[in-house]
Amino acid sequence: MKILKYKRPKPTLEEAKSRLDNMFEDFLIRGADAESVALLIMTYGVTEVLNYSEDPESGIRKIDEILLDNFGLEKEIVFTPFKDDE
Repeated sequence: MKILKYKRPKPTLEEAKSRLDNMFEDFLIRGADAESVALLIMTYGVTEVLNYSEDPESGIRKIDEILLDNFGLEKEIVFTPFKDDE
């Protein structure tokens, strides 16, 4: 028997949105609060942007750009890093 390797295609934005929509709907069906799930997804996304950005400020700028370009929302985000000694 020969095992074939299946190379999955690069994910698309449409696939990502569909997966998030499906997860969101599944959580609601299972009894989760819609606002809590939305906040969880948003918080996860913002955290990942900050984690993978060159620095927190550039991550915040990217989030600002997305909110303005895609949703017409113009809002300044203030980022205050947590300091262990406080």
